[in-house]
Amino acid sequence: MSQRARIAVIVLLILLGAGLIGAWWFNTHERVARVQTLPPKGEPTYNPLYALKVALQRHGVKVQSRQRLDLPAMQLHPGDTLVMLGDANALATGEADALLQWVRNGGHLVLPMLLQNLSIDHDLDQSLYARLGIEQGERGECIRLQTRDAERKRAALRKDGKDKARPKKIVEVDGVEDSEFVDVETHFCGSPRVQLEKSRTMVLRMIDDDGKAVVAWLPEGSGMVTIAADLDFLTNASLEDPISSELAWRVLQPGRGTVQLVYRTQMLPLWRIVMERGWMIWLPLLLATLGGLWAATQRFGPMLPSAESGRRSLLEHLQAAGEHVVRYRRSHLLHQQVLAAFNTRLQRRDPYAAALDGQARIAAIATRTGMDPAEITNALLTPRPFDTADLRQRILLLTRLRNRL
Repeated sequence: MSQRARIAVIVLLILLGAGLIGAWWFNTHERVARVQTLPPKGEPTYNPLYALKVALQRHGVKVQSRQRLDLPAMQLHPGDTLVMLGDANALATGEADALLQWVRNGGHLVLPMLLQNLSIDHDLDQSLYARLGIEQGERGECIRLQTRDAERKRAALRKDGKDKARPKKIVEVDGVEDSEFVDVETHFCGSPRVQLEKSRTMVLRMIDDDGKAVVAWLPEGSGMVTIAADLDFLTNASLEDPISSELAWRVLQPGRGTVQLVYRTQMLPLWRIVMERGWMIWLPLLLATLGGLWAATQRFGPMLPSAESGRRSLLEHLQAAGEHVVRYRRSHLLHQQVLAAFNTRLQRRDPYAAALDGQARIAAIATRTGMDPAEITNALLTPRPFDTADLRQRILLLTRLRNRL
């Protein structure tokens, strides 16, 4: 078989294998579309009323959303609706007066029933709630809201905005009951109930099982004030539920005017924003800073320094140094050092004997020191290797000779 034919066969086999793998793949696998819900970005991350804003816009309602109350920029008119999700007690006196005047001229104000003692640095007697005759009631348990008609249970504020029909009524208004309920949700859990002064009256209310109001509609001049135990049903997380959307439409009652959404009456201080939203940056930096300081400083301990431990004497150091030399088989160095010290003193005390060599030198040293010439000869010789006893004996003899010079 020629080289060209062999290459053609190999290419055909590769194509055949690829075709078989492709056929197996498409016969055993199926393309399936999967919807992945991504986390919110942009305005939905900080605006809890963003879903309500979009839903109202899709129903043709003019909506404006703001982070804080700005009456000059809003230019409220009669027929408009203002939803304040924050603490209205924090408003200044001039802002509260302007809001009340706008409501009396035909505006619609929606407020939550907040804990009044949480307001900061404001006179509660002159607050917006006090001037409306609203008092804080006791906290209540959750209430069950229900709807009728399984075929039409979808909410009026659906996200797709295709169903523009007006929502059904909430059935638990003034204690009205119905047995044909299909959807059940719990709301106003642990929220303070609406309580009014004796001089105030409400035209309509929604009550719980104990007969206490959770939503109340109060006439104020030509306008209306709606007070709810809380406005959680207007937030992004709750508006998907059918009953929450129906309740939102019932509370807002949007008309031809503009719906103004204020989701934070007052700006949070910078330190709180940094603590709540910037912890992913400042916490690692804080830990790194503390770790660097700990690594750069001395260890923690008592204020007074520890007592100094006992030190070895000079003789102990000398003995340890000698043992170290002997351990590494260099004992002859010790003998050489002692012999050098002896020769230095001999040259200084008896230069004549130091100048002699051999037996004449030994005889001169014996005459001066009075020691046996054999001991002197033994002391001057290099000790036997690895013989510690011989080393010790020769060093002792040299020390005695040196002391007798």
